[in-house]
Amino acid sequence: MQFLTLLLLTACNIGEHPSATLQPDSPAEKKKTALLLINHGSRSNEWKRQLLELERRISSRVAAIEGIDTLATAFMEHAEPSIAASLRNLDRKGYTDVIVMPVFLTAGTHVFDDIPTIIGKKENPATLEQMRLEGVERYIPKARTYLAGPLGFSSLLRQNVLRRAKALSTNPDEEALVLVGYGSSEFPDIWTELFASTGLQVCRDAGFAGHTTA
Repeated sequence: MQFLTLLLLTACNIGEHPSATLQPDSPAEKKKTALLLINHGSRSNEWKRQLLELERRISSRVAAIEGIDTLATAFMEHAEPSIAASLRNLDRKGYTDVIVMPVFLTAGTHVFDDIPTIIGKKENPATLEQMRLEGVERYIPKARTYLAGPLGFSSLLRQNVLRRAKALSTNPDEEALVLVGYGSSEFPDIWTELFASTGLQVCRDAGFAGHTTA
């Protein structure tokens, strides 16, 4: 299954622009949809290069998805283009709908608070103040926006771990799998479940003796 097709079909919709659900498309409106990949961002040029490379590698597959007219990448902080700049540019080009796809592993404050606040789906005063202090711009687009869930909500992560583990394995019944992640103090149950289910399934599929998490 194609990478972006999988994400679009399995992502959970965290929220929509009110006009996306309360008002039908105008008969005169020509729908024009963009897919915007969002990641955290880093001061590292190599980090930015890898995310832009992801965009390049999947661009032809996205182009083949009916209803998606363009693909773009934005960074939450520390790199350009910012989320606000990208959304402003899509508005300027006349896009009516934007699917916002976080390239994040699983649940966390960035996905459930920061990004929705940046694009105008949440009004968290504490987050708005933190954004102001950090110089993160907020922009509420004219386009209807649809915020998808992180990668962990699909089977993509499990497939990727399985592929990479099998490539390194020589004798799986004598080997163990260690999944290492950043973690989250605010969403420990979700992270624990994600790692446990991923490790269990990969061990079953690849024949590893066991797995643990760090």
